[in-house]
Amino acid sequence: MTKLKLKIDKSLSSTGKTKWKNCQIDDEIADIVKALQDGEIDMLGSCSGHGRGLGEIRLKDGRILYVFFPEKKGKHPLNVKVSWEDFEDEDENNN
Repeated sequence: MTKLKLKIDKSLSSTGKTKWKNCQIDDEIADIVKALQDGEIDMLGSCSGHGRGLGEIRLKDGRILYVFFPEKKGKHPLNVKVSWEDFEDEDENNN
């Protein structure tokens, strides 16, 4: 786990006010979470998938960013099987 100081939106805060908190973020996605925070993109939560599937980062505006790990194969949350090879083939065809 990686410790990051993150903005906690008032909608998630027990005080009803925006605050900053030191949070433990899964190592596999900590760099992405930090980049979003640095870019002032508000997030509601994140999870790496813990080796059982895709990682995800939930944005305050309702979007969800799914994180694919090249060394892991998983099942997409929408029941679509995904493997890294699916994307490698596209890259080879574009060169």
